[in-house]
This record gives sequence, structure tokens and C-alpha cells, in this order.
Amino acid sequence: MNMDLGTLIIGAILVILCLSPFVIIALNSNGTEKKLVKLLEAMAYKKGSTINKHEVFSNFAIGIDPNNQYLFYVKNYKGHIMEKTVLLEDFNDCSIIQTDHTIKQAKKRQTIIDKLELHLQPANKAVSDYSIEFYNTDESLPLNGQLQAMQKWRHIIKSKQLKAA
Repeated sequence: MNMDLGTLIIGAILVILCLSPFVIIALNSNGTEKKLVKLLEAMAYKKGSTINKHEVFSNFAIGIDPNNQYLFYVKNYKGHIMEKTVLLEDFNDCSIIQTDHTIKQAKKRQTIIDKLELHLQPANKAVSDYSIEFYNTDESLPLNGQLQAMQKWRHIIKSKQLKAA
């Protein structure tokens, strides 16, 4: 009986040790997500806006206030926070820029995506072009839905631009 109790305790300790990294990662990512959302909300508050739609990824978040025509973007890269606020009425087009390279492996060509950006083209020359980075292979883990998210946000932005025009 003593041996069964000892085996049970050792087994429980091993299970805790094996699961603890996953629990820590989940808690950290949840905290990062909340921090990014709070930063988006603070940016919107400064402009007298409220975000009604947002999306959060591992190191950035994007949100929109369709009523005031603002797009908000915040990125956390190696502890450095970068914030961007875009007035959509200053831009007349939105496109996706994909930077990639092709490698050849065993008689097959494979395209590797290096960077994905949502590019906003200004309505007049007084405003410069604007790009919002959704993915950079040097900064992020492998792609995890960023391309689909960019297509969705391009559609959202274009629909807001059409309503404003």
C-alpha cells in the first residue's frame, strides 16, 4: 500500500511537470491578448472613438471604429509597442502586399511567404502610403490565419471606404 501511494505521488508530480509549460504559455498568451486589446481601446479613447470590431494575433491587434472611420493597429515586438491610427477617409484603396521567395526541393517549387502587409493608398498626395504588417517571418511563428485575416480586414476597410465616398 505504501508503494502504491508513492507511485501515485510520483505520477502526479510528473503529470504536473509535463503540463505546467502548456499552462504557463496559455496564461501568458491570454495576458498578452488582453494587453493588446486594452491598448487598442486606449488609442480609440484618445480619438473619441470606440472599437466595435477587433482581432488579436500573437504579437499584434487591429480594430476599427466604422462610425468615425478610424483603423487602429498595435504591435508588440520584443517588448517595444508600436501604435498606428489611420483615418480611413484619407485613403481610397486597400490592397494586400505579399513578399515571398521560391525554393526548389526535390523537383518541386515551394513559395515561402516572408511578409504580409495591408497597404493603404492615399486619396491625395498630402498623405503618404501606409502599410500595416500582419506577418513577418523574422518576427513571428509560422503563418496562423494571418492571410485570411488580411483578406477579411481588406474587405472591411474597403466597405467602410465605399460608404465614406
